Amino acid sequence: PDHRDARVEYARVHAWKGDLDAAVRLFSDLEQEYPEDRDVLLGKAQALQWSGRAREAQRILVPLRERFPDDKDIRVAVASNQLALGRGDLALQELQIAGAAALEDADVRSMRNLALRQLRPVFTFTVNPSRDADDLEIVPAAATLYFSAIPRVRSHVRASFIPSTAPAVGDKLFAYVYLDPAN
Repeated sequence: PDHRDARVEYARVHAWKGDLDAAVRLFSDLEQEYPEDRDVLLGKAQALQWSGRAREAQRILVPLRERFPDDKDIRVAVASNQLALGRGDLALQELQIAGAAALEDADVRSMRNLALRQLRPVFTFTVNPSRDADDLEIVPAAATLYFSAIPRVRSHVRASFIPSTAPAVGDKLFAYVYLDPAN
């Protein structure tokens, strides 16, 4: 078919079914005709990444993100590509920006969870119920610190209260903390 939208969908179907060489070839053909098309470039980058060619995908995604800085799908694709390159810290940066525009988006949330699993937990602790010296009640809690050794990249603390003792019964508390390596 000669219709652009149909050809883009045809290439996407090849990518989704795992025929990645054909998908890359079809997106490359489309890129010749539509060199600035967002859907064509994004589709080609995703097919390249899925075929194990993350560096090639990155060369497409970085300029695409610069052209469309508020595009959540591009941000998620860049984050996914950063994960493929082993850069969970940079993926989290992308997802933080994407998440600001789409707070409850399932793609952003799923990719953030994947990125957090790739960061190495370095400190896990639990707190037992007790009272401290000032007679403050300490409720049972558990936390894991995920960190990035790269300066100016946010590190993350995930904490949860045991539901029966949490301030609001059944709620979980998730805290994200910036750690200043200078202090």
